[in-house]
Amino acid sequence: MTIQDSWRPMPPSTINAVENILDLSILATLGLKRTGKKESQEHLNSIKNKFLAHCAQLKVPVQKRGDLIHSSQRHQEETKKSELGKTMLNSLKEDLKAVVRVLERTEEQTVSLQQTCSKLRDELEEEEKKAKQILEISDQCVLKLPSLLPQTEEITLEVSFEAVHKKPFTVCVSFILLLL
Repeated sequence: MTIQDSWRPMPPSTINAVENILDLSILATLGLKRTGKKESQEHLNSIKNKFLAHCAQLKVPVQKRGDLIHSSQRHQEETKKSELGKTMLNSLKEDLKAVVRVLERTEEQTVSLQQTCSKLRDELEEEEKKAKQILEISDQCVLKLPSLLPQTEEITLEVSFEAVHKKPFTVCVSFILLLL
C-alpha cells in the first residue's frame, strides 16, 4: 500500500476557499481592465469553473487533526500580527499627520521670518543712506576759520574789546574835527 492510496478527494471547504480566492482575483483583474470587461469576465469564469471541477476530482493527503490545530493556531497568530500591524500603521499615520502639520507651521514661520528679515534689511539700508547723507551734510557745514597767528604777548579778551571800541570812537572824533 502506497501513501497515495490513503489520499481522499479535496474537501468541499477547501474547494470553496479556492473558489473565493479565484473570485477575488478575477474581480481585481477586471478592476484594472478598461475595455472588454464582460468578455474577460466570461473567459475567466470559464477557466475558474474548469479548474474547480478538476480540483473536485483531485485526491489530496488527508489532513490530520494535529495539522488542523497547528493551522488554527497559526491563523490566530497571523490574525494578531495583522491587527497589531494595522494598529501600528494607524499610529504611524497619525504621527505622520502630526509631523506634516509641524512642518507646515515651520514653513509658514520660515516665510514670515524671511519677510521680516527682508523688511529689516530694507530699513537698515534706508538708515544707512540717511546716516551717509547726514555725514555728507556735516562735512559741508564745517566751520572754516582762519588760523590764529602766533602772538608774542598774550592779549586778554577785555583788552581786545577795548581796542575795538576805542578805534571807532577815535575815528568818529577825528571825523567830527575834520568837519569843523
